[in-house]
Amino acid sequence: EATLQTEIQRVEATLKSDIRDLDNKIDTVRSELKSDIKDLDNKIDTVRGELKSDIKDLDNKIDTVENNLNTKIDTKFNELDTKIDTKFNELDTKIDNVRNEVSLVRKDMEINRVELDSKLDKTASEFKSTSRLHNWMFGTLITLNIGIFLTLMSIVYSLLNK
Repeated sequence: EATLQTEIQRVEATLKSDIRDLDNKIDTVRSELKSDIKDLDNKIDTVRGELKSDIKDLDNKIDTVENNLNTKIDTKFNELDTKIDTKFNELDTKIDNVRNEVSLVRKDMEINRVELDSKLDKTASEFKSTSRLHNWMFGTLITLNIGIFLTLMSIVYSLLNK
């Protein structure tokens, strides 16, 4: 039992020593992390300042480009207004010509519609008569098939009863 007590005390001492070593290492890592975090904060502040300066420069450049574009756009709008007015006048003339041609086309279409109506009536009449014939033929085929089926059933029934 004494050996066991001695062994336990030795293990306790070793564990306490290990715990102290780990506590020291944790403290060291903590202080290193704090130092690293301070360094990162400083770097972030530096980058933030540089970014603000870059953003101001970009804002100035954007304003300059915007002003140049606005001037060019205004010039082009004036040119386009003039061209549009000219084209509208040309279009008015062309529209009048098209109206006359459309009137002629309408007359031709009316004539073609009348001809098409008569052809459709003729085709519908032919289809009705053909459809009646097909319906009659289909009915006949159904009747023949039923007759053949019933005959076969009676033959099979008579063969099975023998």
